[in-house]
Amino acid sequence: MFLNRYLLLERNVDKSMSKKRMSSIALLVLACLLVIAGCGEKANKEGQEEKVQPEHTSTSTRIVEHPYGKTEIPVQPKRIATYLLEDSLISLDVPFIYSFDLPGYYLHDQIAAKNIPTSGALPLNVEAVAASNPDLIIISQYAVEDQLGYDKLNLIAPTIAYDPNDWEGSLIKIGEALGLEDKAAAVISAYKEHIIEVKDSIVKKVGTDKTVALIRPLAKDWQLFYPTFDSFTKIFYEELGLNVDESVAASQRESSNDWGDNLSLEVLPKLKSDYIFSMYGSSLSDNEEFETERQSVKDFEKSSLWKNLPAVQSNQVGYISGRHWMTSGFIADKMKLDDVLGFLTK
Repeated sequence: MFLNRYLLLERNVDKSMSKKRMSSIALLVLACLLVIAGCGEKANKEGQEEKVQPEHTSTSTRIVEHPYGKTEIPVQPKRIATYLLEDSLISLDVPFIYSFDLPGYYLHDQIAAKNIPTSGALPLNVEAVAASNPDLIIISQYAVEDQLGYDKLNLIAPTIAYDPNDWEGSLIKIGEALGLEDKAAAVISAYKEHIIEVKDSIVKKVGTDKTVALIRPLAKDWQLFYPTFDSFTKIFYEELGLNVDESVAASQRESSNDWGDNLSLEVLPKLKSDYIFSMYGSSLSDNEEFETERQSVKDFEKSSLWKNLPAVQSNQVGYISGRHWMTSGFIADKMKLDDVLGFLTK
C-alpha cells in the first residue's frame, strides 16, 4: 500500500523538480522499505517463538503428571499445603502452610515448630485445606478416597499426588515439580550412603549369617511380615542384606498373602530367627491407641511360648515403633536404619 501511494505521488511531481529533491524522495522510499522488511522479519521470529512454547503453559506454570492425571501448577508456589507427604517436603527444605499432624506422629516436633494449621483427619478435611488458602497442594495419593476426593481438592488449588510407599520415586517427582531436582538427588544419595555405613557396622559386629524376623504382637495373636512386603521389610532383607530365617520362609510358602499373616500363638514356637524385631503402634495412632498396643505387647510376652523362643532367651529382641516403621520417607527410613543399627550393634 505504501508503494502504491508513492507511485501516485511521483506522477504528480513537477517535472522541473531538481535532481536533489528526487534523490531525497528516493532515499525516503528506501528507508520505508527497510522498516517494512524489518517489521516483517520481527513478526516472523515472534511467530516461530510462539510455536516452541509448551502447550497450555506459561513462564509461570508447568504441567505435572501424577496418579490422578495432569495438573498445571505454579513454577514458584508461595503457599503449599501438604498431607502425609511432610517427610518429603521437610527433606527438601520446602516450607508449607498446612499439613497432617497429631501428637506422637514421628514428625510432630518439626511440624509443631512451624506453627501452622494441621489436622489428623483421614480422609483429609477439604474445608480446612481451603481455609489455609494454598496456591499448591501436595498430598499422598491415599489422603483422599478416590478421584472425586482429588477433584474437590483440585478446585481449591492445583493439586498433585504421589505414592508415599515409593518415597524415592515420589521425592524425585516432587523435586521436578518444584524445580529442586538436584536437592532430591542429593537426599537420595545421602540415604544410599547411610545404608552402606549402617550395613558395614552391622557386618563388623554380627557377621553376615544372622537371621531376622519382623513381627507385630497383638492382643490374641501376632503378625509375621514376609520379605515380599517391601514397605516394612525392605530395610532388613534388601537394603541391609540380613537373612530370612527358614521358619519365616516356610510360613510364606504356605501362605497366599504377600504382606504376611495373622498367626495364632500355637505356631509361635516355629519362629527360630536369631533376632526378632517386635513392632507396636501404627503410623497414625494417637497416644491412647499407642499405649494400648504397647500394653498388648507386654501381655503377649507373658506367654511361655514367647519366653521359650531362641531370640527371647538370647535377649535378642528389639522393640520398634510403628509410628515410623509403618510409613515411608527419607526421614522415616533413616530412623529405621538407625533402629536396626542401634539394636544389632549394642
